[in-house]
Amino acid sequence: MTFSLPRGPVMIDVAGVALTAEDRERIAHPLVGGVILFARNYASPAQLDALTAAIRALRDPADRMVVIEAATQVAVTVARVVSLAAVARAARDRAARLREEMAQNQLEVVLEKQRASIVRMELDTEQVTER
Repeated sequence: MTFSLPRGPVMIDVAGVALTAEDRERIAHPLVGGVILFARNYASPAQLDALTAAIRALRDPADRMVVIEAATQVAVTVARVVSLAAVARAARDRAARLREEMAQNQLEVVLEKQRASIVRMELDTEQVTER
């Protein structure tokens, strides 16, 4: 039986490698938006394809029931977290280098102004002593 219901906010799991009557009832509930599959739900690629098809067959195809293979999702999430941490670390390092460069540039500007001021004072002193 196929239900034409919108996807809900609840993600559920199933107990085994095949759907039970209870699993079918829970998946058909209007608040269920997807199913998460774990290692316990896997026996072979063909079995996993059949389980996924059985889950999706319980809902209207337009509903696009979400089925997540958790092991894959966890690996991708961990990779993203590691990648984001590396990006954040690189950004912090770059920000520190930029702060150092800005401080160095500001110091050079101040030193150049002081040198110019000293040169002006020396010229003024020479002019006063020549008079």
